[in-house]
Amino acid sequence: AVVGFEWYCLNQLCRDSPNILTGDSGKVFDVSFSPDGRLLACCHWSENGSGSLQIRNAKSGALLQSIRGFDHDVNAACFNSDATIVLTSDDSGRISIWDTKTGDFKGQLDDFDYGVGKIYLASDNRTLIASEVDWESLKSKTSVWDLTTLARTMRIDQQRMLDVSDSRGIVATTSDDGEIRLCHFPDLNVISTFPGKHVSADRGVLSHDGKILVTGNQPGTVRIWNCETLEDQLLFEPPPHAAAI
Repeated sequence: AVVGFEWYCLNQLCRDSPNILTGDSGKVFDVSFSPDGRLLACCHWSENGSGSLQIRNAKSGALLQSIRGFDHDVNAACFNSDATIVLTSDDSGRISIWDTKTGDFKGQLDDFDYGVGKIYLASDNRTLIASEVDWESLKSKTSVWDLTTLARTMRIDQQRMLDVSDSRGIVATTSDDGEIRLCHFPDLNVISTFPGKHVSADRGVLSHDGKILVTGNQPGTVRIWNCETLEDQLLFEPPPHAAAI
């Protein structure tokens, strides 16, 4: 059989060794690419009891900026469209805004009741959606903010954001009692609710076209959801006493 150059290129890419990034000891809570794919933000909790954010060249892995001094876990990070600023969320109930190049502090949002988990900044560089969670009571809230005024425009209780498809204008959420929903972004009006109750999903990823949602939860179960038919497929069932996903 005759194969094209694409096969050889893909074959070579698959043979490349992984680029393992090191620097801070401790846990990595989240990683996030800039929209243009040039930068990678890594959220850390170090063994010395402080959080940090590393900004790296996504291709080479070179460390470009390290922002330290967080008193709590750095849970998530996201960039604006041209990657000139990066936002972080942490367990102190705060979202901080940083200059990507200099690491200078630019401002913060702090009107949260719980620690802030997942955050997402829309392509308009203005609309920010954030989820806050009290992990002891398992209560959550999701809010929308105007980043130009640093003001919250709306909030819904008992809902936690999983992921956003900006191009399709939808956000996937999970409720405190186990419902998974698709909502309009950014007004958070419910479009559809997946059937059944499920152990609350801790992680979720929407496909780029917003048609597929993959979720993982504390027991370690992974499911694939069709966002159009609302049907699901069990991808992975963990053995007893397995770790969370």
